[in-house]
Amino acid sequence: MTTVRLKYGVDIDRVMQDAQRKISAIKTELPIDAKESSIDKYDFAELPILNISATSDMPDLEFYDFVKNKIKPSIESVSGVAKVELFGGNEREIQVNINDDKLKSYNLSILQVTQTLIYSNLDFPTGKIKDDNRQISVRLNSKFQSISDIENVILKKLANGGVVKVKDVADIYDTQKEVTTINRADGINSIGISVRRQTDANAVSISKKVENILALLEDEHSNDNLKFNIALNDSDFTVEEVNSVS
Repeated sequence: MTTVRLKYGVDIDRVMQDAQRKISAIKTELPIDAKESSIDKYDFAELPILNISATSDMPDLEFYDFVKNKIKPSIESVSGVAKVELFGGNEREIQVNINDDKLKSYNLSILQVTQTLIYSNLDFPTGKIKDDNRQISVRLNSKFQSISDIENVILKKLANGGVVKVKDVADIYDTQKEVTTINRADGINSIGISVRRQTDANAVSISKKVENILALLEDEHSNDNLKFNIALNDSDFTVEEVNSVS
């Protein structure tokens, strides 16, 4: 992520348009698996009002899934919350490692494998399809029961009546994403949770509601030693400012 600070009085919309044109001009030079770029403008009111670190005794992959699918939605449900982001932790990932020689022997391409898996509607976490030269990130959306569901996806029907399945040209691994961000609380690895409010929302009210949710979750999952550490609470500064005025 790149952050640009502008001088007061600059036409922000024009700067964003110029930046988007520059990015679009070099888009074809980016790697095939590069994520789509986005440009956003924000002011200090849009910075996180809460930075939280979560820890527990759950296995790493299970804990990340719990934070993503239980804690994050609980916080997002609070009125006035605009966005909740996660940092750090170990997230599950499905890897499809292509054997180039086998792929060529069936006259198939890595693009065909990618598109077939996506259109097959399998519900897997974000994963990677890789050969010796490239790596493509994909999200496969829908339902699945096991890795064999991917292995048995049909890629091609042969003239002799046979079929080519994913397992005929690739090895499938249920693993975890490469760790690119580490979040720590008091020196302990944790999952970071940042909370942003809507522009017209009350930071103090949101913070209190989120703190109540976290307290309930800690109580409900005390057997897993679930703990939350609030590293930043912007509403504390708001309360201090109000008290200093009064």
